[in-house]
Amino acid sequence: MNYKLGHVRIHMQVPQPPSIEIPLNQGYYQPHMAATPQYAMMPMWPQTNATLALILACVSIVAGGFCLAIPAIIVAKGALQITNQFPGHPDAGNAKAAHLIGWIITGLYGVIFAFYLLMIIFLVSTENI
Repeated sequence: MNYKLGHVRIHMQVPQPPSIEIPLNQGYYQPHMAATPQYAMMPMWPQTNATLALILACVSIVAGGFCLAIPAIIVAKGALQITNQFPGHPDAGNAKAAHLIGWIITGLYGVIFAFYLLMIIFLVSTENI
């Protein structure tokens, strides 16, 4: 490289890196392996509606009651059938939780409904006295 500073000319030599040659016919170089990277295969799980069932079950706690808890149980049951066929399925926990929450909410609203029904029957029967 030549540089010119005012009237002085500076000549510098930049060393070149040594070239490395890889012998092709040696046992350690395999060109077909370098072209295709190796990846760990992840298992392909079938899709389920476990997340939908869990959302329905959680919303049924606050609002909806029977109207959302029963569909949550039905959707969770379908998701459980799929997840039980494939051990280690990532949606198994969501499906089990949605199924359990759906039944708990159905039971609680059933008890509340029975309580109100008994209160109405009691009030109607004591009104005639």
